[in-house]
Amino acid sequence: MKLLLTFILFNINPIVLAYSDSALEVNQSIVADYLFNSDLTSSIFGAPDLEYLGNNINYQEDTIFGITKTVVDFDEGEGFKLDVSNLITSEEYSIAMVFKISIISGYTKLIDFKNLVDDQGLYSLNGKLRFYPNTIGNEVTIPENQFVQLFFTRNISGLYKGYIDQELQFEYDDIDGDSIPELLLHFFRDDMATANLENSPGSVTRITIFNKALTQAEIQEFHPLDTIFCNGFE
Repeated sequence: MKLLLTFILFNINPIVLAYSDSALEVNQSIVADYLFNSDLTSSIFGAPDLEYLGNNINYQEDTIFGITKTVVDFDEGEGFKLDVSNLITSEEYSIAMVFKISIISGYTKLIDFKNLVDDQGLYSLNGKLRFYPNTIGNEVTIPENQFVQLFFTRNISGLYKGYIDQELQFEYDDIDGDSIPELLLHFFRDDMATANLENSPGSVTRITIFNKALTQAEIQEFHPLDTIFCNGFE
């Protein structure tokens, strides 16, 4: 079944959006959504702001999947921090990001779960999606200087999965809790166990946090550049 939502913005022609029931459920599971439209606030009410870890934040326009969007450029060793303590349970969540990096040789940290203390976390390793130290994708799916959509999901049983552009790269039973966030998530910032050296410059246009582990079918329902406001509606 499709539900039709119609609204008028600034006296222009009505826009009609069609969402399946499952797509609406996915949107309603979003607890924070950062679109980098000249600030670091979430379009979902009540979510904390992102914190930029560099000196001077740099907003630019770039073409992403054929659409012009605002991005934030970050240098090596910079990135972002987010307090997720009131957003998700530590055992079950999903994270989506649309980004590009300019260095794909070696390790580049994408998401840190352990307050920058330990080395485990989500990386690009020579362009392959890698959760260190447990698992890695088989294919190069993160090209140099090319935007991709990443999903990382973890269910209540500890099974985590990594996707690039909606395609599954790996799954792993996280019996050690390496993917359980310790209050904070860091994006594009390496840990101090390796002296914050495994980084790359890049750009990001969206970071989204969900309070459930999305299935691959649900991930395919989520458009990487849609704008979601409060309660899961555009």
